[in-house]
This record gives sequence, C-alpha cells and structure tokens, in this order.
Amino acid sequence: MELKAIQHLIETDEKTCARIERHHAQRKQLKDEAEIIKQKMRDEVAQETSRIISETKAQLDAKIQEESRANEAYFASASADLGKQYRDHKDEWCNQLVRRITALSDQES
Repeated sequence: MELKAIQHLIETDEKTCARIERHHAQRKQLKDEAEIIKQKMRDEVAQETSRIISETKAQLDAKIQEESRANEAYFASASADLGKQYRDHKDEWCNQLVRRITALSDQES
C-alpha cells in the first residue's frame, strides 16, 4: 500500500512538473509574441513619424521657396522704386542739402 501511495505521489509530482513546464513555455511564448508585437508597433510608429516629418519638411521647404521668391520680387520692385525716386529728385535733394548747409554756415558766422 505504501508503495502504491509513493508511486501515486511520484506520478502526481511528474504530472505537476510537466504542467508547470508547459505553463512556463506558454508564458515565455506569450512574452516573446508580445515583444514582437511591441517591436512591430514601434517600427510602424517610427515609419509614420518619419513620413510625417518628411511631408512637413517638404511643405515647409516649398513655403520657404515661395516666400523667398516673393521677397526677391518685392526687393526688386522696392529697389526700382527707390532708384526712380532718387533719379527723379536727385537734383532737388542736392539743392536742398546745399541750401541747408549754407544756411547753417550763415547762422554760425
């Protein structure tokens, strides 16, 4: 009788050990699968972020180019206007400067 009880205990222990081993294997497999899923999600987020950054950079570069062309056109126009004003009023302005300087010289003397 004691031999049967001991054999039953051994069998029960072996079954329990096997069950525990299976549970550990399942747990390891689940952890590995979860890690694969997490890495896949990280990669997807990194790709999406990279795509959004590239898209935004392209939009901003285009906007910068557009504003640069607009600024260059404005500069050319403003420069032409100033040049025309200078050519149109050069003699008048020089005469005014001469009159003011001579008026100051006359006041000092």
